Amino acid sequence: MLAARLRLSAPLLLLLLALSTLFVFDGGRDHFYRYQYVVNSWNSGKNLALADNLSPAHDFRQFIQLYPEGQPDSEGDTADPYEPYARFPIGGHALIKLVILPFDDDLSAKIFAARLLMLLLFSAAALLAWHALRRLTGSPWAALTAVLLAGSSNFLLYVSDIVSNEMVMDLFGMMLVFHGMVIYEQEGRFRQLLVKSCAALLLGWHIYALLLPFIVLGLARALFRAVKARRATRRSHPNGGGAPAGLSGATPADWAGGLAALLRSRYLLLGVAALLFGMALLTANFANEYLGLNGEVPLTELPSFQSMLNRTGLDTAPESGGLDWGDFIWRQFFNIGVMSLSHALPGYGDGLAKPSNPASGWIFGAGILATAIGIAGVILLRPRMLFAVLALSGFCWSLPMRYNAANHFWESIFYLGLALVVFLLPLRYAGRRWGPRPLVALSVAAAAVFAFSAWQMSRAGQSAEGEAFRRAEMADFETFRPLTRGKSVFLDWPPEAASPNTPSGVAVNFYLSGSRISNPQFQFASPPVIEVREVDFVVTGEFNESATLTPDNRLAFLYHSADFLQLYRPVLSGPPAARAEFNLHLHNNQLFYTREPCGLGEIQELFFLHLYPAQVSDLPESRQQYGYGNQDFRFERFGAIFGGVCFARVPLPEYGISSIRTGQYTPGQERSWEVEFPVPGPPGRDAAP
Repeated sequence: MLAARLRLSAPLLLLLLALSTLFVFDGGRDHFYRYQYVVNSWNSGKNLALADNLSPAHDFRQFIQLYPEGQPDSEGDTADPYEPYARFPIGGHALIKLVILPFDDDLSAKIFAARLLMLLLFSAAALLAWHALRRLTGSPWAALTAVLLAGSSNFLLYVSDIVSNEMVMDLFGMMLVFHGMVIYEQEGRFRQLLVKSCAALLLGWHIYALLLPFIVLGLARALFRAVKARRATRRSHPNGGGAPAGLSGATPADWAGGLAALLRSRYLLLGVAALLFGMALLTANFANEYLGLNGEVPLTELPSFQSMLNRTGLDTAPESGGLDWGDFIWRQFFNIGVMSLSHALPGYGDGLAKPSNPASGWIFGAGILATAIGIAGVILLRPRMLFAVLALSGFCWSLPMRYNAANHFWESIFYLGLALVVFLLPLRYAGRRWGPRPLVALSVAAAAVFAFSAWQMSRAGQSAEGEAFRRAEMADFETFRPLTRGKSVFLDWPPEAASPNTPSGVAVNFYLSGSRISNPQFQFASPPVIEVREVDFVVTGEFNESATLTPDNRLAFLYHSADFLQLYRPVLSGPPAARAEFNLHLHNNQLFYTREPCGLGEIQELFFLHLYPAQVSDLPESRQQYGYGNQDFRFERFGAIFGGVCFARVPLPEYGISSIRTGQYTPGQERSWEVEFPVPGPPGRDAAP
């Protein structure tokens, strides 16, 4: 008895020890660190904003940010304008909300708690995978080695602490459902599988990639068994005629009886229950977005509906988006290769795991080899159906997502099931040939590989300067939150504010959750046009000690809107580059639009901005045939109204500009005004201080 317990507890303890290195080396991190900055802040910031905004005060709507004021609703009342984002079930964001709820305005603690939750779910997924594979193979050491080797892959560690229900939460859900499948197949505990499937669907949609092959293969197996059983019964009857056993002599009546038996199959019940539960969640999401958009957007134009069409390519002609079949298949082999190779391999680290990298050819080759081993594993490993479900789940997700595959390169993580089969096949045969001792040694080596990979990933792209910047950024915004909650805030940053030296737009949505962010240049989605209103505060990187409300900040400073334009008075008080309905000023490669007095009526029309270069060859290739650069915009993208003054600051491109033509227009109508003027001095800049 004691020896048996040790045989089970030793591999479990080694797995826990290996997983603990994630917490030691990463620690959850309490800031948007420079490594993975775009993916990290885009996903973590977006999902933290969604979770932070989730509250009864907003009827549990899922939204990224609030705008200052909305358009009148059908009854003439002004409703709260949301930027809804309900593309995933609410369960994941509710779980994040629970862990960050106690920390109020402590942004660092919220990020730390949310990242810690992701690492815990990552570890739980590994434990579930190990327990399921141990049950299937009877070899805890082979299962442990397979889990640790697959877990040390580049993209899997890459996303291990990113706050997202589309990544680690979905992986946890998939392993939870697979564990339920194993228990059901071995012990017949269907209710457990049903509950686990519904719980996993509350976290994300990727669960269907596992349920689909399980249900289809299960129904096919149940059908053949029912037909064979009926055939055998008829054959054993005195009038059976001695027909051959199996399916070869099955009659239409046998097949009809088999199909009737499927109606009582638990596989069919699981499929129907999962479909209905998922449809209920999707309906709730559509309702969430519909209400967030004040009930003014038809179903087919809701962000979630459009996302479904975009991801599956249903709104895109085959020649105008996504990957063609050749590129798509190449990308899948590459993704499988990434999932089958440890991050600890020499020369294989941060930045390599991208198909565009010239060194990625050998990863593509590894993907082809891994696919072949996976096919062999499905044929040779028992029980065949469950290993087929594991191996097929990645393909079941990637095939419908072909048009989205070019953007979501990290979705290789959903080939985890195939990677587990790839590693498990040789390990099982090694255990049968040489016994358990070599597997113990391999497990210890795999744990060392996992720990080393986790250490490498935690160090990639880090710098003391970058981490200090992120912490200073958050500390600055923490001073704003109590002052701006419920107020409107204009963000005075250029649209390229996701660079490593300025706050990311989606991160700012989290930093200022509870405030009404009036500058939609940081939008994640594309909501209806929101009318620009007077704003209460401005956040900018410009510093004026006598006017700012936060003189002790380091990177970002808060101003009352009435004081904000004082920062630009040296520029705006000088002679404009041109006068029209708006005064136009050039300074530091930026074009300023100002008008005083000014109200909503003056900024409703679109602004056109045509930039004529000193050399046409400087233009992007797609614009050279027109002879000018086009930067048409809506006023609210770059500006707002400050004390009756309409003010917008538009960044200009770096290429030399000889002249500018700008004005306003309504699509389908003549321009209401326009003006053209030369750009003096160094192109795009003037000599004003």
